[in-house]
Amino acid sequence: VVLVVLSLYFCLRFHLNLHPSQFLLRFGFFSRFFRFLLPTSPQQDAADQEMISSPNEETPKEFHFHFYFDQNDASSKESALEMREMIIRRSNSDAKFTAIPLETVNLQPRGPHPTGSYEVWVPIESFANVFGWVALNRRNHSVLVHPLTRFEVKDHTERACWMGQKLELNLGVLREEYNEIPAQYPHLLMGYNHKSSVK
Repeated sequence: VVLVVLSLYFCLRFHLNLHPSQFLLRFGFFSRFFRFLLPTSPQQDAADQEMISSPNEETPKEFHFHFYFDQNDASSKESALEMREMIIRRSNSDAKFTAIPLETVNLQPRGPHPTGSYEVWVPIESFANVFGWVALNRRNHSVLVHPLTRFEVKDHTERACWMGQKLELNLGVLREEYNEIPAQYPHLLMGYNHKSSVK
């Protein structure tokens, strides 16, 4: 038994860089067992406790993909708009690829966005397919991907990821917090408006 426990410990700790108590955190008995056998640091205990006791914010169910282009470069603009049309065609022909571009294309810096850009809304049902497609087909355009929650600044910073070069956003125009999640396109019955999400 000791050998099995030690083998599991070294596998998690050194190959996956996890403490066993993190891996089995939701299994109360096993978590307490590992904490007794292989105690964590006070800092790790505090972090784990915060994860357990903090308010359970709803899992993001809608996302924005922001595509950027150089508004002063005709070829960059043309390339980005071609991608936008490709996304529309793919979304219209593939039920597992729902990606809705906002009607407006920003031909100048607008809001937090420092260059020409446009927004594409993606529900969680299609997120993996759209993310993978964009990763392979974004050309040389920077793409910001972020969840759509009540916390707009966090969504555009610590919760966001970039494909390509990261751009400096104008965060001063964003709101720290909304009273409600700004869900979009309710008629599609996806994302936050999926029947399983509506309470």
